[in-house]
Amino acid sequence: MEGVLQGGSPLARRAVSFPRDGCRFLRAVASNRPRILERCIDLELRAKRIYKALGKAFGDQGLVGPFFAGLADQEQYHADLLELARRAAMRSGWTSNCFNPWQEYLPHLEQQMDAAEAAVYEISSLDAALQLVIQIESSEVNQVFDAAIAATDAAFVKKLKPFREAMEAHMSYLVERLPELSPHMILSTRELRARFPRLRGEPR
Repeated sequence: MEGVLQGGSPLARRAVSFPRDGCRFLRAVASNRPRILERCIDLELRAKRIYKALGKAFGDQGLVGPFFAGLADQEQYHADLLELARRAAMRSGWTSNCFNPWQEYLPHLEQQMDAAEAAVYEISSLDAALQLVIQIESSEVNQVFDAAIAATDAAFVKKLKPFREAMEAHMSYLVERLPELSPHMILSTRELRARFPRLRGEPR
């Protein structure tokens, strides 16, 4: 399924589309571990596609292109880490109570990502694009990543440095770079950091 942007925004003029990975329509499996993690992976990849689309639309504005390219790369990296965690969970097990608080919340996050994708259709300015970044990153999708990693029983997943530091590095990138692109983002980035002073594997 593809949704092609239409209208007069910079994105529409580039005919950006959002191919879906189909993670929400997977075959039934004996355990819901893979399905939960595949849905988490899908959230990361949907964010990546949004950031790539915004980069194409506003990439001719100085540091904006590299900023969105960096965000897209980070979302792909998170998806890759979650894929490793998914495979490890299938082999080593899954501590369900680490993720249970989030399991019923996943549909809400998917709906929020639906809304973010729809909002891209209306983006016509850089400030609006950056506000969409804040909207996506202010959701609990980053905490869900953290909880999914915590629920994976494989020791290498819990101890490997990239797994432990991925979300904090992502948040630091946002807080440092957004104000460089627009001074209007200073307050929003402070609020973002205050919302996630430390990423925790439980809902707020």
